[in-house]
Amino acid sequence: MKNNTPRHSPKISRMLADIPARLVGIGWAVTLGLLAAFILAVTLIPSPYDSSRSIASRLLSAFL
Repeated sequence: MKNNTPRHSPKISRMLADIPARLVGIGWAVTLGLLAAFILAVTLIPSPYDSSRSIASRLLSAFL
């Protein structure tokens, strides 16, 4: 059984309908790109305390 009640007010629904799908896709791509850059930075940048280990390896050893 499907609920047909609107999830947003009519004003909000109009505002959301005005956002182009391409802009939403670009927003997602930028967000995922920044997340990937952060993960790469954590895994590749050496730790300031021990240059032979990465920041990610230090974090993993602290939590495990």
